[in-house]
Amino acid sequence: MKQIYHFTQKHYSYQIARDGEIITERDKLNKNLEMCANPFMDEKWKRSVKQSAPHLMFSYDLLGSYVWFSENPNGVATATGNDVGYEFDANDIGAVRWTEVMKTLTSKKQKRYLKSLMDIAISDGDDPREWWVTYEAVSLEKSTDRVVPMQMRRVA
Repeated sequence: MKQIYHFTQKHYSYQIARDGEIITERDKLNKNLEMCANPFMDEKWKRSVKQSAPHLMFSYDLLGSYVWFSENPNGVATATGNDVGYEFDANDIGAVRWTEVMKTLTSKKQKRYLKSLMDIAISDGDDPREWWVTYEAVSLEKSTDRVVPMQMRRVA
């Protein structure tokens, strides 16, 4: 039984709780793009989503789209948010080590792009050997716990 953790920003945790699942990166981007049609959404946020979408879609098309996890219960250095974490048993959700997925990305283009991403992650203090992924959304019903990373906890 290998415990792994998915981390997210606090505002996404509300969406995860409402939907009852953690969705893949591509699905999350598609939801955000749909929300851009809402005239009440913040214009700065919409602009940010629309600007990042082509780069993200390129990445997902090249390397795949996943739900990401880490063995580190304190979060991931390159994550956009370590506010809330969900604990899972890797076997129970069909998670695969990222190092195994990387072995399947064999084209020169994939290898070059992957190397640049891994170099950034490692220089920021992450260890990709601790990363796990699923190819599909993960139900919150399979979560064994909800955690707050150490750096987010207040000392009394």
